[in-house]
Amino acid sequence: MRQHHLLTILLSGTLLFSANGQSPESIIEEMYERVMDASGHSFTLVMNERIGDDMEQSTMECKVHYSSEKIYTKMTDGENKGAEILYNPDVYGNKALIKKGIKIKLDPKSSMMRKGMHNLLTDAGFQTPAILLYESMAMAKNQGILKEAFKLSGSVNFDGRSCYKIEINDPNFKIVNYTVPKAQSLSKLAKTLHLSEYMLAEINGWRVGKSLSAGDVIKVTSAYGKTSIFYIDKSTYLPIYQRITDHKGNLFEEYKFTNIVVDPSFSSSDFSEDNPKYSF
Repeated sequence: MRQHHLLTILLSGTLLFSANGQSPESIIEEMYERVMDASGHSFTLVMNERIGDDMEQSTMECKVHYSSEKIYTKMTDGENKGAEILYNPDVYGNKALIKKGIKIKLDPKSSMMRKGMHNLLTDAGFQTPAILLYESMAMAKNQGILKEAFKLSGSVNFDGRSCYKIEINDPNFKIVNYTVPKAQSLSKLAKTLHLSEYMLAEINGWRVGKSLSAGDVIKVTSAYGKTSIFYIDKSTYLPIYQRITDHKGNLFEEYKFTNIVVDPSFSSSDFSEDNPKYSF
């Protein structure tokens, strides 16, 4: 079975309808449309990620403009508290400007930038999880397995907002062998297969960003996580809470989004090191 087919078992599922006619399918479709139509978002993000055997928590303030790929973040809590990161391809090319004591420029894919984090800086915002859910659901529909894993488990209140609760449980989740079709980085392969690069690196005993050759046989998970929970805001249709377990069933990552602004009126200063509110 192809890896991207296995993924859909997790990110597909039981089409349970609520009293008002909503379903996981209709909710995810609306979420995808709204996220992809947005020019950008600003938000506060609390990340809780398993790094090795420890859960590491950090909080950041973020501004993301999607079409220009511009990102600004400031760590407000955690190991890197006080650090600021600015990613502006128009000014710095493929490098990010970082200020924590000293000011340096680093590739977001570099080991220094990836240390202690599951995801790339350039994946910040809501587009990455929206694409993951939507494309996986589409594959599930094509395979006729949309009724096997997704459940709409009513409503929950999160941060004062009413949300749809979507639970995803893959009873067939497993680790399988996969033959790499062409030379590429582990990062690119993980994105193509809609899997976690950090989890793939971990189960293979590698570092993130590893280079792979065509024909390499590696271990991959059959889906992004063994179980997932998403809270989708009923007003904005944004996935404001995400909880994923790993191949052992333990908490792998948890993301909480608050203080969200949809389509903020960004100015050029929002992505400039000369902004007087920044510390570059």
